[in-house]
Amino acid sequence: MDRLSELPDDILQHVALFAVKSLKELFRARLISKHFSTVLSGEPKLLSCIWFKFKTCEDVLKLGSLCAGIRRVQHYGGRSLEISNALWLMPNIHTLFLHDLWISTEDFNSALSHLTKLRKLSVACLNLVESIHLPPGVRVLHVQSCSALQIIPTIPHLSELHVSYCTKLRSIPNHESLTELKMAGCRLEVPDLMPKLRHLETDFVVLNQHRPHAIESCTGLEEVRLYSVSTAGVAFLSPLRNLRTVVMWQCNALQDLRGLSGLLGLTQLHLLGCRLNDMSLLSLEPLINVSYLELGTDNITNAGLSSIAKLRNLEQLYINCCTLTSSGLRRLAPLQALEVFHLTRAFYVTDVTALNRLLNLRQLQFSSLIQLWSVQPLSALKGLTSLTLEHCRALRSLDGLADLPALEHLSLENCDALTREGLWALEPATSAVKNFAMCERMRRWLSDDLCEFYKQLGTKKRC
Repeated sequence: MDRLSELPDDILQHVALFAVKSLKELFRARLISKHFSTVLSGEPKLLSCIWFKFKTCEDVLKLGSLCAGIRRVQHYGGRSLEISNALWLMPNIHTLFLHDLWISTEDFNSALSHLTKLRKLSVACLNLVESIHLPPGVRVLHVQSCSALQIIPTIPHLSELHVSYCTKLRSIPNHESLTELKMAGCRLEVPDLMPKLRHLETDFVVLNQHRPHAIESCTGLEEVRLYSVSTAGVAFLSPLRNLRTVVMWQCNALQDLRGLSGLLGLTQLHLLGCRLNDMSLLSLEPLINVSYLELGTDNITNAGLSSIAKLRNLEQLYINCCTLTSSGLRRLAPLQALEVFHLTRAFYVTDVTALNRLLNLRQLQFSSLIQLWSVQPLSALKGLTSLTLEHCRALRSLDGLADLPALEHLSLENCDALTREGLWALEPATSAVKNFAMCERMRRWLSDDLCEFYKQLGTKKRC
């Protein structure tokens, strides 16, 4: 019986917006009832939310009158004639994804020329296209792995530009309207004169004394992400007083952080794979508003933690691959706002008693602390809700975890020394743990015990 036809049109349209995600589902839905078919065909808002994927021009012709309502289109692979003819049938496209096409520059630009309502274009693997000429209304442009591309012209209202692995592209024009720029796998220089730029992400850029002004002129920047950049310092960031987030990843020459000391608005700082040491961290002490800090370097010792302890508003701290010891963790005691702490590859840490002073901790993760033998001191952290122990090969017992009333998530992976008695120290019959995860190796190792262990966790608690 067709009961859907009895519903009001506005309810049918509301249901369709959540239930129909593709044209294939749309045609199936139109078969449910005749009235439903009429409502769906006349609902432009529904068509604007649907992704249309086609291979040939015949696929488009099958849509008939629906072509004019299509807003989002994806096309993977095909001939230039097919894509050109198909796009002419859909003049109201708002978002267009074109991947892996063998199409000439002339045919490509001709196919786009009539799309006056186009706002977002993403292209990838267009190996014959040497230049892109877009309608003036385009706001977002993503270009990936277009090996022949040499020219991206100035687009009046472009706000977001992503360019990656376009090996022949040597420069991009200045876009005064740009707010987001991402460049990857290209030997490109950062353009000058981008006053509205808020987000910059790039890699393989040589920032030396001859080109620092390229970034210095972007005074509105709020987020900078630099990957594998050849620079020993970050002085070029010092004029950017609006910066909130800085990410430096695998910048192997980076040692001097004095350029950051005046950026008092910084809230997130990621420094991974850099040549930082304890002296470098002294420059971070004035950054009292930093709430998120991620460090990854072999050269940070206990002395460096004293500088981190000056960041009293720090809420999340991630330390990877350092030479800390158990006594050094005591220097983190002033971080009373700390809620998340991840410690990875700290091979000399044997005891975590110092952490029981951080009473606001909610999430802890210890990874590759190969000499850590006990988590008993964590019993003082009554607010702890999540604990992850990975590759803690000396850990023999879970004593103390049963005293954590808020602990809901516990994950164990490759804790090879954990015994049957150590597992049962959790007292599963009374524990608050709701999510318990264990690596497959430990499952096989403790298979006989786990059957009974999970049984006592109860039906409301799961692995």
